Amino acid sequence: DKAKEDARKDVARRIASLKTMLGENKFFTGQYSLADAATLITLGSFQKMGENIGEWGPWVQDLLADEKIAEMFPPEDEQGVRTI
Repeated sequence: DKAKEDARKDVARRIASLKTMLGENKFFTGQYSLADAATLITLGSFQKMGENIGEWGPWVQDLLADEKIAEMFPPEDEQGVRTI
């Protein structure tokens, strides 16, 4: 349990540093890039594991509201690698 809590704190610290890099921008590099996709995947994984992504929620929802970006991610009801 201690190791899990320490890992959660470490992940929270690292995610906070990403937020600092993003600042008030919509995208990390000025346009949608691999950095944004990787962050969306990571945050989505945390959410599916029941972890709180806090202030990232609106950023995730905003990006996924874009149809082109949303098409890159499978719908919730589609089987993923873990369920196959």
